[in-house]
Amino acid sequence: LSTGAADLHIAREAVGIITPVVRTPACMHVCGDLSSVIDDILAFPVDILDFEFANNPQNLELFTGRDLKGRKLGYGVVDSSSTDVESTDVIQSRIEKGIEVFGVEPLLIDPDCGLRMHVREVAYKKLDHMVRAAAGCRNEL
Repeated sequence: LSTGAADLHIAREAVGIITPVVRTPACMHVCGDLSSVIDDILAFPVDILDFEFANNPQNLELFTGRDLKGRKLGYGVVDSSSTDVESTDVIQSRIEKGIEVFGVEPLLIDPDCGLRMHVREVAYKKLDHMVRAAAGCRNEL
């Protein structure tokens, strides 16, 4: 879903029809700033939620006092809207902030969104730095 572009009530109804018959975990990615839709999004019947946190760091604050209800969280730590390749240290810092808020268990580290609009070399470097940052966090745990 793209925040502001979808009718959330219709989307939730559609997801509610689909998820009971799907045999794999259902995941929903939501692009953008979640501030006006967070409660609606958390009500969706999915197993995994996936949000942008690199390009929308304010999203992190929205989860204070909110429960993921045992769901996994695709935690976007690489800005997919920019061709700049963030350093491993910057990405590792983002992961550490996510661990502070959510703990380790629910996090699935990923880019904010898809990298298909980037040339292969940029996408590869972004993913390489993300993997190195995640490994750095694992080593510190």
